[in-house]
Amino acid sequence: MGKTFFAFLLLLAGVTGRAQIQDPFTEAVQTHVDHIEEFIERFNFKEGSRFRQYTDATYPEYNVDRAVVVNALFNKRLKKTDQAIRQRFVEAVINPSRPAYLEVYDALWYATVPVSMRIEGEYVELEVTLEVQLNRDYSIEWTVIGMSSEIFENLKPDKDLYISVSSHATFFPELREGLSSTNHFQNIVSDSQKASNTQKFINLIDDKEVSDIKILNGISYHFLQISGWIMVVEYAPQDYSLNTGWLISEVIPVDSFLKKRMYQREQLGIMSNE
Repeated sequence: MGKTFFAFLLLLAGVTGRAQIQDPFTEAVQTHVDHIEEFIERFNFKEGSRFRQYTDATYPEYNVDRAVVVNALFNKRLKKTDQAIRQRFVEAVINPSRPAYLEVYDALWYATVPVSMRIEGEYVELEVTLEVQLNRDYSIEWTVIGMSSEIFENLKPDKDLYISVSSHATFFPELREGLSSTNHFQNIVSDSQKASNTQKFINLIDDKEVSDIKILNGISYHFLQISGWIMVVEYAPQDYSLNTGWLISEVIPVDSFLKKRMYQREQLGIMSNE
């Protein structure tokens, strides 16, 4: 009886596993997206690309449809985006009059990397935002463009100090106090010139011992290239499902570029003067 029950469980597991596979074409799209470049290639699904050539050769009986591919690139384990918004996003991406594609060389896409370290023995966590920088020789590299951390919130200036409009009549006496400390100085600097978090970090580690630097799990990519949308891509670890690798975790509709700028500032730590 024990062997019969065990065989039944194996059969049930096999049926359940097969039920997760909608069809071989979808399986090929949504599995093992191991690198962000692979995600971009599948998302674009351009004719002549390696992935398009692979699917055409391997699944000639399937009608090649970019909408199926983009839908398959959503992380099925996350429900951050409801079906209606997701459908609007897919329709915007495949719009025949103005299809949306991602390009590695383009601006407006970022990686956020969680990092931990010790500064003078004190444990600190930061999220570092990187962007692709195009160099004069047309090479590209990741560069730091923003940072966010609770430690920067503790560096707020003293709001009681300001330079009065009429202080020019007395030769700007508040300026002397404003130049006397970092916190005071931040309060008298113009909003357009306030130090970014990256500059605050430089000041924070200046002449201090920094050790035990670790890159933590939770890297994500933020694509702001698509008009009217923000797309977040995160890594889905291997499990029993086909849903693995770099996949879409969320899409956010935005009705103006100002909202994208606010997202850069609030979510990515990118200041407007950077």
